[in-house]
Amino acid sequence: MKVTSLTDSSVPSSSYSAYADTNWEPVCFDWNRTRAFLVVAEEGTISAAAASLNLSQPTISRQIAELEKELGVSLFKRSIHRISLTPHGAELLEVVREMGRAAGKFSKLASVKSTSMEGKVIISACEMSAIYRLPAIIAKLREVEPEIVVEVIVASDPNVIQQEVDIAICSIKPSYPNYIARKVGVETRGLFGSKEYLQHNDADHADIDVQSMQIIGSGDLTEFTQYVNGVAANVAEKNFVVSTRSRIAQLNLCLKGVGLALLPVDVASTVRELQPVLEERLSLVENAVWLVCSEDLRRSRRIEFVFNVIADELTEYFLESVRA
Repeated sequence: MKVTSLTDSSVPSSSYSAYADTNWEPVCFDWNRTRAFLVVAEEGTISAAAASLNLSQPTISRQIAELEKELGVSLFKRSIHRISLTPHGAELLEVVREMGRAAGKFSKLASVKSTSMEGKVIISACEMSAIYRLPAIIAKLREVEPEIVVEVIVASDPNVIQQEVDIAICSIKPSYPNYIARKVGVETRGLFGSKEYLQHNDADHADIDVQSMQIIGSGDLTEFTQYVNGVAANVAEKNFVVSTRSRIAQLNLCLKGVGLALLPVDVASTVRELQPVLEERLSLVENAVWLVCSEDLRRSRRIEFVFNVIADELTEYFLESVRA
């Protein structure tokens, strides 16, 4: 998480150590100019950026010109109706986007620090999220707001209504009214096997004969057979040697060399004993990940804070897993 507490008393002294040797003298820029560059690049025209920032067009043009003078490079190519980024501008844009996201988190945290955060927040999540994705987020959240107590309920089908929880991490966008749902990423699943299993079966992970392999299933044969259709059309029920809806059980059975399994790429790719199978020939299975909360509950500053932190961190997590 890229935010820390805004009050000196709640920031651990170690938080400052990373900046102890930083030479701050060259770090001199006007955020308003940088923000103007970001919004013009995103909106595509100075007039649209001016409307978005509630500023005049001459003010935006002046801020861009001053930023270009300060940096010593041209950021935009101008035409009569539209402007486009120069190579220098394109190179700087992603850095400025990160600054914009950090500024947004800074502002968000400042707004919620004005009221007490003491109390419990109950979160429902599937096994993979509860075990692999949430712990680091909760640890950082607690570092910022130690008064918040978090309870995690592990569920195969997280549901904010049926389980009476504050926040749920779901794979299906809820259709019921008065609930807020934010898409935080896409879970991708691919076929994996343990290196030991592949070696034992003298199988090339890039060109394996799936229909001769043992499969760890979830009980739904249709999903798997549709996934490998065209690559292994003759996969049959006899291939499925173990069936379980538990993703953690599937992962550990795969690790023990029981067979191949469809596993979340963000988790399985970090386990060095596992090897992706046919990744050049098979498309990944994709499922959206949603963060859900009751509209009424989100009026609580504590729950709103936790919801926003989890949403931001999970979004960044899934983006990073794609880059990796």
